[in-house]
Amino acid sequence: MLGPFFGRLWKGDAGPIALVGLLYLLTLVGFERDGLWTSDNAAKFLQVQALLKSDFDSFAIPWPGRSLDPDFVYNPMPFHFSSVRDGQLYSVFSPVFAFMSSFPYAVLGYWGLYLLPYVSALLMLVAVARLCNLLGGGRNTQQVAVLLAGLTTPVWFYAVAFWEHCIAICLCMWSLYFVARFVGANLGARSNRDLVYGSCLSSFAVYVRDDLYLFFGVLVLATLVARHGPWMKTILSFGFPMAICLIPLWGWQWMVMGNPLGQHLSTHLTYSEGIVQHIIERPKVFYNQFVAASPAPIVSIILSAPFLYLWFRRPQLSVDKFRTAFPLWCIVAALCCLLAFSGYVFFDSS
Repeated sequence: MLGPFFGRLWKGDAGPIALVGLLYLLTLVGFERDGLWTSDNAAKFLQVQALLKSDFDSFAIPWPGRSLDPDFVYNPMPFHFSSVRDGQLYSVFSPVFAFMSSFPYAVLGYWGLYLLPYVSALLMLVAVARLCNLLGGGRNTQQVAVLLAGLTTPVWFYAVAFWEHCIAICLCMWSLYFVARFVGANLGARSNRDLVYGSCLSSFAVYVRDDLYLFFGVLVLATLVARHGPWMKTILSFGFPMAICLIPLWGWQWMVMGNPLGQHLSTHLTYSEGIVQHIIERPKVFYNQFVAASPAPIVSIILSAPFLYLWFRRPQLSVDKFRTAFPLWCIVAALCCLLAFSGYVFFDSS
């Protein structure tokens, strides 16, 4: 009796999503959940503890050494991760994610820290399937898209890490779905509600990841390019809901942090000449990725050359050739990955 049931389940989107969710859960079970990956995670966890300790009255980080270090010169949160305002130590990150995470953490302990990333990752996969269907992909294509997105991208990592990335990705993917539904509909059948939904969801993504202002801007420009209707109506359908959603965030950050954009984004915009310095360093990044990836530059060039050729050549394969080439190159990529990881097992490395 269970065979036909699971067969029907797999034929839908629920089967692949359930499989991915099970693998995520097994990954969580195998991890030490009371450990954190980076200083980013730790700073957000300190916000969670501060909120709970103050009964949600303050997200200032308690500093036991304040009596010995009143100027916070030797506080344990390094520059880039903290700021001092009105004699209080704060993390530069928006406390929205910490606020959301504090409730499951208060109930479930360390397990609760991973509840929102885990659920958000699965909801994001639902959006992937919906978007694939919207673009004309059949049932098999939707299932493959779910498996690829869930198991061959960094989503797997972020779904089992105390980080806000999966929440932001989930909101962005659903925003993209609604905007794509608006763009793809016939002019007479279009509903501006889809644009409103897309605008609101991408705005809420900014609450947890302030660098997603860039995503919002790109989404607006892409919609204007793809639209066939009145451009002013499109801008208003995007802009007005966005303002309604973000004004509370701007006002709160202005009152609490003294900056409507928040400390995190402001720090990145002002430190080390900000965006200009970032752009100037791109050639160096290109060199490190494609020429200096290996200690021997000739090895890096040989490994990078096929990818650079395909990038500039951009060959278009027929459907039959693509169906053959795609799984073969997936196998090649998997073998290369196993070869790289084997180095950590069989060879000493610094």
